[in-house]
This record gives sequence, structure tokens and C-alpha cells, in this order.
Amino acid sequence: YILDGEYKEMFISISEDGLIVIETDEENRELQEIENLKETGLIEDELYQKYVDVITATGLDMNFAKNDYMAFKGKNKNKSTTPMLDQYSRDLSLLAKEGKLDPVVGREKEIGLLKSISQDDQSHFLAVYGRRRIGKTFLIRESFDYRFTFQHAGLSEGGMKEQLFAFVSSMKDAGYHFKCKPKNWLEAFEGLKDLIRQSNEKRKIIFIDELSWMDTQKSDLMVALENFWNGFASARKDIVLIVCASATSWMLSKVVHNKGGLYNRLTQQIHLQAFCLRECEEYIQSEGIALNREQILQYYMIFGGVPYYWGFIKKGLSLAQNIDHTLFDRNAPLRDEFKYMYASVFKNPETYIKIIEIFYFFV
Repeated sequence: YILDGEYKEMFISISEDGLIVIETDEENRELQEIENLKETGLIEDELYQKYVDVITATGLDMNFAKNDYMAFKGKNKNKSTTPMLDQYSRDLSLLAKEGKLDPVVGREKEIGLLKSISQDDQSHFLAVYGRRRIGKTFLIRESFDYRFTFQHAGLSEGGMKEQLFAFVSSMKDAGYHFKCKPKNWLEAFEGLKDLIRQSNEKRKIIFIDELSWMDTQKSDLMVALENFWNGFASARKDIVLIVCASATSWMLSKVVHNKGGLYNRLTQQIHLQAFCLRECEEYIQSEGIALNREQILQYYMIFGGVPYYWGFIKKGLSLAQNIDHTLFDRNAPLRDEFKYMYASVFKNPETYIKIIEIFYFFV
């Protein structure tokens, strides 16, 4: 800066922890006017006042003080209280408040659980299950900001050969290349172990979606999963293994209530439920859709509390128009939902469909 026609060197800043740092070869006690600072509304800030005192004592321009402090305040106003978690996930509520994400409706308990296992210093084995369209995959991906050491989704159709091929492809996406194509799941999970060993991430988040689809006839999937967790992952402190499936009965019998090597191995589980009426109302309000409680109840009686179905409600349409648009139009998004829903859950859905049809004709 220039003082009395001479060039002076001085370095004044605010550190990340709020300390005022001054580096100068000469002190100057000449005070400056600070009337313009009162208009900013920041003069009441204690740290800012101290900073102003330092600046005025050194003779620098008050615009410098204002701009430098505003930069400091902007950088620290949203400083996270969960820096470890931020490496693997997002604070969905904070992003929603900042307008960077649609408001999160419900799922507070589930998000809190995912936060806790991300911050923990132990390995975790988490099972997530619930009916299709309930939001399992969305919840996990959004909570971890789509950042995984490895993620994979089983194929809805195909034998063991096709399932292994898809797994190998997902490993390639994660940066790992098998020297020899695995012939079974034990060999495939050995590759997953190598991927984890090579990873520099502090927490290795492994997400395997639609696990039940991967369990084909005469497959060694559950043996490999047991070996992976019992013999490798549980012996470390940095792995979060998340398995997910829509076939609830399969998940309960094969994972949650497993009577073999995975018995009582889960550290956490989430049975994701449908929205209740309160949560549906919150969703409608968050989307700015004008439906009264009676209309919300009518929609709920048709679609239940499945978030995916509520996502088809359009602004500006009446309740009847929304139902017609969603179910009965030529290109309605849920026109063939009945057929695909049963096919995705049951390997042989024909019998179940016939039972429903019989009930329909007798009602």
C-alpha cells in the first residue's frame, strides 16, 4: 500500500480457524474512517470488528477489509461438522436448504443410519430391502453422492455366465482388470478384494444392488459373499458393504435370517417402507402441487405411498387428469407396470398373476 508517498509491504489475512494474521516490517498507527462499514451490517460481528481494528491501525483501505472478510466468511459459513462423512456422502438436508437439491421427504432415520456407518471406524455389512419402486437405490446413491469404490447391479435375466460378465464389466468401470475371467463367484470376489487393497480411499464403499438376481441356479454366490465378509471385510476397519434387493422374501431368507455362514453377520439393516400420508403431503407441498388432503388421500388409495408413483403427478392437472395421464394414456408411464412388476420380483410370475386375476373377476 501507499502511505505518505512511500510503498509499504504488509500482509494481513484471516486464517481458516478465524485468527487474524499480520506480517509487516513496519507498524503504522494512522486510523482511517470506517463510517462506510456501518452500512454493510457486518460491523456487529465481533471477529469482523477486531479485523477492522487491525486494518484501521495499519492504515489500509476499508474496502480491502470488507472484501477480505467477506471472502473469509463466505468460505466458512457452511463449514461442515462432519468432514469424514463429506468424503463419501452429501448432507441432503443442507443441500436442499441451499436450493441445490430437491427437499428430501422422509427417510430421516435411514439417512441418519447411513451417516453413522460412514463416520464409524469399523467395517459394516448393511442389507437394504423393500418392494420395488420404493426408493432403495435412490436413497443409497444420493446419500453417498454416487461415489463408490465399487458398485454393481445384478441382471434381471440371464444365467451365471451373464451375471459374471456384468460383474467383470462393473469391475472394469471401477478401474480393475482381471488377468483371467472368473469362472465362478469365488474367483470374482477375489478380484473385488484386490480392488479394495489397491484403493487409497479411507472408506471403501461397496454397493451391490439386486443381489437376488445374481443368485442363479447352482451358483456359488452366497458362498463367495460369506467368504468375502467373514474372511476379509470383517477383519478390516474401512469397508462398508451394502447389499440391496427388491425380492424381500429372498433377502430375508438368504441374508437377514441366514442360517449358515452369514448368520448374525449383518451390522445394520434397512427395511425401506412406503411413505405414510404425512410424507405424501410433504412431498406434494415440496413440489408446489395444489392438491388438498381429500385429493391426496384419493391418490394414496390408488398408488399407495410409493415415491416413484408420486413422482408422475404433474402441476396444473386435476387429480382425475393426473390419474389418466399416469395409467391410461396410450403412452402412460405405468400402463404396463402390473406386468413388469411381477416379472421383476418372481422368477415364475405367471402363477401369481393368475391368482390376482381370479380375485379381480370375483370382486
